[in-house]
Amino acid sequence: MRIPRWPAIIILLACIGGLIWLDQRATDYDHSAIVVEGKPAFPVAAGEGSLGSTWYCTGGTGDTAGIADQVVTIANADLVPAVGTVTVFGAQLIEGGSPVFITPEIRSIEVAPNSATTFALGEVLNVEYVAALLEFDSASVVVTHTVTGPAGVGASPCASNASSNWYFAGGTTARDALQLLLVFNPFADDAVVDITFATDDGARAPQVFDGVPVPARSLVPIDVTEVVARWPQLSTSVEARTGRVVVDRLVRFDGSEGLAGLSVATGSPEASEVWVFPVGLAEPGVTQSYSVFNPSFEETAEVDIEVRLDSPETNGAVEPFELSIAPRRRVIVEIGDGALHPSSANATITGTARVPAGIGHTVTVRTFNQVPIVAEQLTTAVDANSVAEVEGEAETTEGQVAASTGPLRGGVTFATGAPVGSTRQLLVVQPGTSTSLTIANPSFSTIARVSVVVVADGAAQALGEFTDIEIGAQRRLVINNLDELVPIGETYFLMVESSAPVIAQGMARPEGPTGMNTFVATPVGGELVVLDFFAQ
Repeated sequence: MRIPRWPAIIILLACIGGLIWLDQRATDYDHSAIVVEGKPAFPVAAGEGSLGSTWYCTGGTGDTAGIADQVVTIANADLVPAVGTVTVFGAQLIEGGSPVFITPEIRSIEVAPNSATTFALGEVLNVEYVAALLEFDSASVVVTHTVTGPAGVGASPCASNASSNWYFAGGTTARDALQLLLVFNPFADDAVVDITFATDDGARAPQVFDGVPVPARSLVPIDVTEVVARWPQLSTSVEARTGRVVVDRLVRFDGSEGLAGLSVATGSPEASEVWVFPVGLAEPGVTQSYSVFNPSFEETAEVDIEVRLDSPETNGAVEPFELSIAPRRRVIVEIGDGALHPSSANATITGTARVPAGIGHTVTVRTFNQVPIVAEQLTTAVDANSVAEVEGEAETTEGQVAASTGPLRGGVTFATGAPVGSTRQLLVVQPGTSTSLTIANPSFSTIARVSVVVVADGAAQALGEFTDIEIGAQRRLVINNLDELVPIGETYFLMVESSAPVIAQGMARPEGPTGMNTFVATPVGGELVVLDFFAQ
């Protein structure tokens, strides 16, 4: 039996800040920080000191009747115009599954200062599958993409770097689901990848995915559900023998089994020892599960999943879920009522009884034996007609804001957490969505002072009362109904500025009966800080 560690944990969050806050105030957190070297395991803007930025948007279709028509949104957080090019790549699948590659098309683009603009890839190449390489002369550009189809709407940040390895802790080949991998090679050299899976029955390496060629400057769409047995959830590894690629996963639930939704996400280019998910929902009809994958070939990962309840003085604490995850295996912890949620019976721990219903929370996944892991959050919601409307008045308590979420709509979304904290982050908000913003302060000792700024059409303005607001250690700030607080009928973005590293995550519910997106905000500029925990 493992001895519970959580009562005896002594945690040091050591941070170093590379940014000066807008009001030039000094940071008040520990400057003995461990700073991220190079690119982290999730998207970041190039930041200060860089001559430009590059983004890769991979997972979507280009034809107007596609399952996931792809539109990119380019946010320029600089005070000067961002000038660049968009190179659109295309592919068609013919009988037998072989791709036919379409000659790339290049377009010039300019984004005004403190503005966002959208760009439909299908207007350049109206083909079955499309990907885009975006290159700008500004280091303060962030690119996200939105996919729209009959099943709903999905959105996520695009990738900010290519890699030889990509990992997806979540995913599905359920009977009512389609899972596509879009493997994008924008470079002049060919690549070859191996694709393997972790299922309830262990590791799987289908022969057809052994040594998949990805030619130079091409997009290769791969239908996983045509090859892999039907599993409610599974993890995926895409590992290159040669070359570097960018990989997105597109998941569609068609509604035939009751769950409808569309989700797009970029994989993680490397594993990490900690992942934080600020959006822990407490709504009726919502289920969230956390899939944890150990990509190591040799070492078992000793992992805790910690649930931090809002207002712990009143609501108490939750004993962490302690997991031992064998090499190339994954384990899932599920929280919620389970309605329509794809559950893997042989690898799922049901945490609903341990986590009180109706209380929001933050979830942290971390390893204690230095074996890095990949973690992903799957959120599902049933249709609005089958649950009661959530009601409530806005209130502020100890740095936490709770507000009415309005009628619950159905949907499904996968989201990777954040392995690092930042003092400056950007979140794109699309028109026609009911969007919330959650900001988590992972420190166990430092209060973070946070301001949220709305940026649109060249102007930046503070978001009402959310200026210089305190978020206590191990607390979170939840701002719901941004569409009511920010009456802007166009795409805009939020800048989250903080005195200490925090993690921001957005959740959007587009208009219509289905649709739900959750994704972590993108750090812009300065140094990224490792969430470094030590245990005894």
